[in-house]
Amino acid sequence: MLTTLKNAFKIKEIRQKILFTLGMLVVIRIGSQLPVPGVDTKFFSQWFAQQTGGAFSF
Repeated sequence: MLTTLKNAFKIKEIRQKILFTLGMLVVIRIGSQLPVPGVDTKFFSQWFAQQTGGAFSF
């Protein structure tokens, strides 16, 4: 698997796609931690706590 990863980084197009994907994951993870003005976080915490169960919890 390590050899496959090394070979993937030797190809410029694949390397760019891998780095772009990792970069987007970092941006999304950081962006998800930023507070949004005007959004009541307590309301959403309570709402998500109430959403346990339902059609998808067998």
